[in-house]
Amino acid sequence: MVTEIYLTRLLMMKGTLAKFITDLLESIFSSRNVPPCIKYMFDFMDEQAREHAINDPEVVHAWKSNALPLRFWVNLIKNPHFLFDIQKPTKVEGCLSVVAQTLMDACSTQDHQLTKDSPSSKLLFAKDMYQYRDLVDSYYTEIAMTAPIDDATMGAALSAESRHHNGEFHVFSALNELYKYLDQYKESIIDALESNEHAQASRLPGRLQDLLALMESDYYRATDYESSTIGLGYNSNSRLMPRDRL
Repeated sequence: MVTEIYLTRLLMMKGTLAKFITDLLESIFSSRNVPPCIKYMFDFMDEQAREHAINDPEVVHAWKSNALPLRFWVNLIKNPHFLFDIQKPTKVEGCLSVVAQTLMDACSTQDHQLTKDSPSSKLLFAKDMYQYRDLVDSYYTEIAMTAPIDDATMGAALSAESRHHNGEFHVFSALNELYKYLDQYKESIIDALESNEHAQASRLPGRLQDLLALMESDYYRATDYESSTIGLGYNSNSRLMPRDRL
């Protein structure tokens, strides 16, 4: 009896919120005013599929889904306090997880066999899932049909975005985090660059090795930075902090 009451109220709540959830997914998967970086990234994935003779469209679909909706949108839906200055009560957290799960299912290309024992989050939107998957498929297809973005245009767009947010981020702390990742995987990265003709044409392997040699030099080896640098918002352990800023 308790289960029947629970399911009835759950379905009523789903009916109340269904339009808002549909509007959210339609906004996320709208191909109007797609940022240049999204178009550039998706074209890169299509190009890699052709280069490596990957003819299964579900593979590229999975790349795009993992790169944008599943990595970015699902995270924001489940954690709205990352973006907004709000609290996330426990009772709301479960509702947000259902919405995030619906988005994840919409990006899937596999049809899951649902039974009465399946999670309620999947059963709630089972009838709407084909509509949501059509939104995702149309989104990827329409972006692929738009005019490609060359490297110069992409570079100009990134530079403009960087200028727009000038002074809002701590550059040296961000660079230090990138360097730690680079230092950890430097051998694999250098091997990949040496085997890529475009990277060779831009002399990226040599430039990367020069950068690593500079970072390992005595000039950048010291880490005993004064505590006053913390007040500047920089990582006090950053090896990318110029000496003249101390």
